[in-house]
Amino acid sequence: MKTKMIVIVEFIFLSLLVSCNIGSQRKQMEVVYFRGDPEFTNHVSEKDMKRFNCETSETIRISRADLDYIIDGLQNRKTFNDLEDNTPLVYLKVDTLERFFGNSNFMTNINGIKYKTNDYFLYFIRSKIDYYNCLDKEDLLSRKEIKKYGIPKNYKYKATDRNKPKKEINKVILVTQD
Repeated sequence: MKTKMIVIVEFIFLSLLVSCNIGSQRKQMEVVYFRGDPEFTNHVSEKDMKRFNCETSETIRISRADLDYIIDGLQNRKTFNDLEDNTPLVYLKVDTLERFFGNSNFMTNINGIKYKTNDYFLYFIRSKIDYYNCLDKEDLLSRKEIKKYGIPKNYKYKATDRNKPKKEINKVILVTQD
């Protein structure tokens, strides 16, 4: 009888432990981006951008609310037709959802289908992935979104060593901190 009671208590305890952890699982997002504002001699497509394979350079912790805000914005389904050509500079992936954006005011999927978004949303993402840290102060201040929303609080220019090869692509993982 005592053994049965212990097994029942252990089962209840294990069930409670598992159910509490389900809601607190950390979410994460993979982000690959070109450093700065590169100029390309050949067009880079979304499929080209996805194929870039580089090691993760850093893991960035952000709040669950911030990551949820980004994920909700990436799930935007409002497509539009526009002839403007866009070179993807940022690739974002969470679960099976993939989005790309460049310096334009829209996102694309892997097939180049365009999704409406606003410049604050893209500014928010760039600030969270430390994209602006790859730009010196002069280049940073020339960007229209910086003029509109200001320099992000987490901005800290990461100068590159002139004696080392310049790393053109960065890969970061956004992870919830709570």
